[in-house]
Amino acid sequence: MVVKNVKTLRSFIGVASFFRKFVPGFSVVAQPLFKLLKKNVPWSWGTEQEESKKKLVELLTTAPVLAHYNEDIEVVVQTDASQEGLGAVLLQDGGDGPRPISYISRGLNDVEKRQHCNELECLALVWALEKFRPYVYGKKFKVETDSSAVKWLFSKKEVGKFGRWVLALQEYDFEVCHIRGKTNSVADGLSRNPLVETTDASGHMGVEKTLARVLQRYWWPRVTVDVRKYALSCLFCQLHKHQTGTPFCLLQPIAPPTSCFESIVIDHLGPFKLTEEGNQHIIVAIDALSKYVELEAVPDTTAANVVRFLNNNIVHRFGTPVRIVSDQGTAYTAKEVADALEEWKIEHVFATGEHPHTSGLVERANRTLTLACAAYVNTEQNDWDKHLREAAYAINTAKQSTTEKMPFELVFGRVPRTPLENSLSWPTDRPQSFYEFRSRVEEMRKEVYLRIIRKQSKTKALVDLRRRVMQPLQPGEFVLVRRKAKKKGKTRKFLPKFTGPFQVVKRVKSGDNICETTYLVEDPPGRRTVRKFRRFNAHVSKIRKFRPREVVFDESEEEEDVTALEQLPEPEKPPRRGRRKSTTTSRVDSLPANPQPPPLPPSSRGRQRKRPNYLKDYVTE
Repeated sequence: MVVKNVKTLRSFIGVASFFRKFVPGFSVVAQPLFKLLKKNVPWSWGTEQEESKKKLVELLTTAPVLAHYNEDIEVVVQTDASQEGLGAVLLQDGGDGPRPISYISRGLNDVEKRQHCNELECLALVWALEKFRPYVYGKKFKVETDSSAVKWLFSKKEVGKFGRWVLALQEYDFEVCHIRGKTNSVADGLSRNPLVETTDASGHMGVEKTLARVLQRYWWPRVTVDVRKYALSCLFCQLHKHQTGTPFCLLQPIAPPTSCFESIVIDHLGPFKLTEEGNQHIIVAIDALSKYVELEAVPDTTAANVVRFLNNNIVHRFGTPVRIVSDQGTAYTAKEVADALEEWKIEHVFATGEHPHTSGLVERANRTLTLACAAYVNTEQNDWDKHLREAAYAINTAKQSTTEKMPFELVFGRVPRTPLENSLSWPTDRPQSFYEFRSRVEEMRKEVYLRIIRKQSKTKALVDLRRRVMQPLQPGEFVLVRRKAKKKGKTRKFLPKFTGPFQVVKRVKSGDNICETTYLVEDPPGRRTVRKFRRFNAHVSKIRKFRPREVVFDESEEEEDVTALEQLPEPEKPPRRGRRKSTTTSRVDSLPANPQPPPLPPSSRGRQRKRPNYLKDYVTE
């Protein structure tokens, strides 16, 4: 809790004073703080005041102030909200007055700061019960607040945000009690001076470190399983941590076309330094078969420049392509581009968001182009647009590593003539007829087509050795999707790496075939609003299965086992024959001499599991 002025100091002392009877020597410890509240005393926060505040925080968050949770004592949840944050405290009265079990608080984001105070009071309650769920779920408890916003919430008949809040509160059994603002000083102070949540004290260090921390003080049956479930279902960890291990998804090569400029891949490169002509970007297009590159410098990434480039540099120079592949930038998703492609009857294929590998052909060409331009620009780097023709010529007349041919030769059917050849007298070649020229060019392009397929197969075999296959996702499953988050004024490394959860809709079709690596995902019904409804394609390499937080200590399995045993039919008794014998037998006689426990089922990897040695004297089920 940060103390900046007299107002925040009063809030802090209000929180501390609520439990002062549990703090020995409270007035002595807090004396440096009370001095600043006197009249005509200038504000001067020094070392003495900081030490006093730290001492009080330590006393409030340890015994005897902070108590252990007791299931036999009534639970009281106090909540409050302000324009700075949300705050709540879980209390239990064991006979000597209410004592805190847990404090929680957090600040408001930009959207929440614009909400009405009634909405914030309701949000504080919904958020607090979600955090205190292990303490309050399944039992009756009290909610104390100094606002009547909860009654206002239940009177709302909307199905949006308020409807979701009402549904979230209906799974709890609680009674709302109105209290005076002075009595609600703890939650009020926490909301005005948000703290770091106590659940983050372990630092989200993963399963092994969390388990080691738990085993230092506690143990219970299946502790490893429970801690693992709890840690893996942590929402913060799922959103912020990297997805380690071998990447998902086997390589899916895109089949090359059979003719030049049948399929092209297009992208923007830049921004570069502004030139004298006012250009800052480069439109790059590459043919999928010959790897021939077409370039043009443009001032911006508007759709009008894309349409003009396609019309001048592609359609009216090499003919109308069948298919164009691009990313999902606004320059390519604009209506102007869609109308032009519809007029030319060109199929437009969008690459999956945050997965540039789909248009990897042009991404690799961009890297080569950047290197080529660097060899021509001046020291001021403001004349790069004047050397694009030289850079394009250098790329198109170089032997391409995949096709092992010059892109210029594959497109025009000949090698380019150089100035050196014009200065020397070369013998005249026998002129080819049209049919000979066409036959030679078609044979060369067919050879290149087969060579591309062979190299794609070889690359796939090598790459797949370092990949793993994800189990097919079913419609309705919840997933998280990796995105490059950017927020103004925020440190990028501290932002979540994944967003969601989203709901899987279906696998995406690629032509007449089902794409094995891309899924259509959308916001679940509970998170859709009028202004916000996200629905997009996601590649499996960017997908992480979402693990919802479950009740860890659940006895449902035992109840199911008991119910199953109760439903078993009673065994039929054989008919009695001969002399009647005593039906009383001892428990020892009814058991086998050497009970052998049944073998454990194999693990998920097919390995045989063994019981630990400390259970050798017990019969387990």
